[in-house]
Amino acid sequence: NAMLLSGRAVMFSEGYRPATGEGGHVAVVEFLRIRLGSSFSPILDLMDRMRRQRHRITYDAVGTVSATQIAEALKTAEDFVAKIETLLAHPHKPPTPTP
Repeated sequence: NAMLLSGRAVMFSEGYRPATGEGGHVAVVEFLRIRLGSSFSPILDLMDRMRRQRHRITYDAVGTVSATQIAEALKTAEDFVAKIETLLAHPHKPPTPTP
């Protein structure tokens, strides 16, 4: 959720209004792919997998994610949000990808 909300913040900062409802989260990921460029592909691929897993957890089954996966997702989200905060604070500076 933190990564999705950060992505929405980037969209809002550039005058776009992300869709809500079905397809809205996919639109955020695709917008970020265009806006952030190929250097962010690995983290955006991970974000997209996490988005799909989030959907399954929320709507389908409980207990499908291990404690290790949760810890890794939290670290990834923290790193990503920090990069987005930097981007929004300095919009004219190119974003730095997360390794």
